[in-house]
Amino acid sequence: MKCLLYAARLKSQMFSGFLALMLLAGWGQVVFAEETQVLSAEEIRQKAQDYLLDSLPWDPDAMEVEVDYAGEDLILPKGDLVLDFKAAGKAEKAGRLPVALRVSVDQKFQRRLRLTAMVSVSQDIVKVLRPVKRGDLISEEDVELVTVQRNRLYKNPAIRLEDVVGYQATRSLQSGRVIKLNQVQKPALVEKGEQVTLVVSSGPMKITAPGLSIESGTENSLVRVKNQQSKKIVYGRVIGPNMVEVNY
Repeated sequence: MKCLLYAARLKSQMFSGFLALMLLAGWGQVVFAEETQVLSAEEIRQKAQDYLLDSLPWDPDAMEVEVDYAGEDLILPKGDLVLDFKAAGKAEKAGRLPVALRVSVDQKFQRRLRLTAMVSVSQDIVKVLRPVKRGDLISEEDVELVTVQRNRLYKNPAIRLEDVVGYQATRSLQSGRVIKLNQVQKPALVEKGEQVTLVVSSGPMKITAPGLSIESGTENSLVRVKNQQSKKIVYGRVIGPNMVEVNY
């Protein structure tokens, strides 16, 4: 009986010693596991894409957004997760776009990440089908309306056929080029040096007189004209082919 009690006491002492060694080694610390949540890399990419589609100034249906994030999944404390995205640079710029992400849980900052997005936008443009010389009127056979997907948008392009058809080219336009709005103008209704009819309105009455155009002008533009009868030079508004309305 004494042998059994001695053996039991010896085992207890050995176990106590083993625990002491584990505590000294740091193995025996009592650790309470904290509840966590996982924010996956794929979720980060998807949330960034959703943010850009919602915040950029174009129709989401017209945009293509690819987000590059090379990081791993994040292990975060359990709680209310908030992802605060912010795109760098100009909001109206497509192409390569840096994006910053601030991750918080229960309003406590956790991580700051940097991502890169490539944004392309669908854009309607008018292109030249065949060469147009400077001063020529543009016809429907000269142009076509096409839709392109680009990460560098055209600046000030014509986006409807009616923006150019019937207009005059202010410079020579080569086949395949995109037409910009500053490359066309309304056709001149009054040419410099041409005889014009001056129209003076006074209530229901209209008086006409012969005149001479000092400069060319398009519809509704102001031009200088010379009254052939009074020899005076006045300003008038172009209201039709070789017709200028004058206020005295």
